[in-house]
Amino acid sequence: MTLSSTHPDAPRDLGELIDRQIDHVFVRPGHPGQPIDVDAVVVAGDRPVRGLYPSDHWAVVSDVRWS
Repeated sequence: MTLSSTHPDAPRDLGELIDRQIDHVFVRPGHPGQPIDVDAVVVAGDRPVRGLYPSDHWAVVSDVRWS
């Protein structure tokens, strides 16, 4: 989930968009048939730093590589 109602500044009036995944990572190979490897996917910014959240949305970070 990338927009959480647990965040103190979350816009709770968004109805169906709150507490569900709204961010995606799209990757296209450099040429047809080229394999893409996903090494890691993590969510960042989902915890406060010194009591403050960095944003009202969590970031999606992906490590991908072309074979």
